[in-house]
Amino acid sequence: MSVRTLIMENHLKRLVEYRDTFLPYQRRITLCLVLISLFLSFNTKYCIAVPAVPNESVIEGTVQEFSIVSSNLLNIMPEQTLYRLTILIESYENADTDADYLSDKKGKTVQLYSKEKISPEIFGKRVWVKVRYAGDERGGLYWIKEISMIPVK
Repeated sequence: MSVRTLIMENHLKRLVEYRDTFLPYQRRITLCLVLISLFLSFNTKYCIAVPAVPNESVIEGTVQEFSIVSSNLLNIMPEQTLYRLTILIESYENADTDADYLSDKKGKTVQLYSKEKISPEIFGKRVWVKVRYAGDERGGLYWIKEISMIPVK
């Protein structure tokens, strides 16, 4: 037998010994990785989400729906009264921000929310609204910052 063959046999024996030593731990490591994956996948709703960038838009449109809703329906705590307007957007413009959340909404209806009291007389009227989108990558709402009725000409 040559020296080379002896060295190769020696290396092969060590490799088999290492494999036999590692085998019991391989199952434990696999189990740990599976448990960590399950933990992370089930707890993603509690992970921190990236908030929406600061934004503001001005829209003009007609109020199609006026309703008063409980914040519980939207999973907003503490419970409070919210005013929801569904507005058909006739025109809009971005107000000095890079974020543009309404670019695809022109000619469509969008729901806007307010914590401030809004009179039901606004139903069916044309309005001017300064609005901002608040939320994160999982979702959000359009919130009214200012609202006024557009006088009929």
